[in-house]
Amino acid sequence: MNKGKDEKKRYMLLTLENNQPLIDIYTGYNKDAASFYNAGNYNDALTNFKNALAVFDLIAKREIVPIKLDTTTTLYAGISAEKANKIDEAATYYGKIAEAKAQGEGFVEIYKWLADHYRRKGILRKRSSLPRWGVKYILKTHSGAALNWKCSATRVLKNNYLPNTNR
Repeated sequence: MNKGKDEKKRYMLLTLENNQPLIDIYTGYNKDAASFYNAGNYNDALTNFKNALAVFDLIAKREIVPIKLDTTTTLYAGISAEKANKIDEAATYYGKIAEAKAQGEGFVEIYKWLADHYRRKGILRKRSSLPRWGVKYILKTHSGAALNWKCSATRVLKNNYLPNTNR
């Protein structure tokens, strides 16, 4: 029985060792991206986050990692794009996070940002990138009193994504 466990462990270590160059490239791009980001060079940060995500996609495709989306790198790619005034590109990355149904601290702001972005672009019913569960997540994470319904983003959410109730 231990022999089987040892063989599986050995196989896993060999797989990781053989893929180490990919992991090193991914890590290198992320480190460079973080350095550029911290220095306020958002264009170069975005370039490196994009490269890291391209390598991550290959790593995920080879099933080296059990996840399909690196939400942290995707988030920082979006933030970098936003800070570099590449708003549509930021929406693309934030949209990936929304499509993955990411939840947790800070993600509710992404859904609100996307709703406001779609309002400004005139795309009020972009359900594919801001599905109903995203709206429900925002509502679940904030009490009714905590939501500022006068804020344009939350007004778009309420008026365009929620059932027609007494508003």
